Amino acid sequence: MRVSIIIPAYRSERFLEKRIKDVCTEAKGIAKDYEVLIVTGNNPDKTLKVAKAIASRNKSVKVVYLPERMERAEPYQ
Repeated sequence: MRVSIIIPAYRSERFLEKRIKDVCTEAKGIAKDYEVLIVTGNNPDKTLKVAKAIASRNKSVKVVYLPERMERAEPYQ
C-alpha cells in the first residue's frame, strides 16, 4: 500500500527541513512505499527553494507548486 502525506507549506523556510525529516521518519514506520508532497505557492520567503532542495535529496519528497492563491474552503455542513 502506498501512503501519501500532504504538507501545506507557507512561510516555512525556517522549519520545513526538520519537519519533513520528522515526517519521513514516521512514514517509514508506517509504510515501505510512501511519498511526501510539499504543497506551496507564492511565498514571501524562500519556502519554495527550501522545498525543492529537500526534494532533490530525497526521492520520496515531491513539490507541488500552486501559483494562484488558494482560498480556504468553508467547512462542510
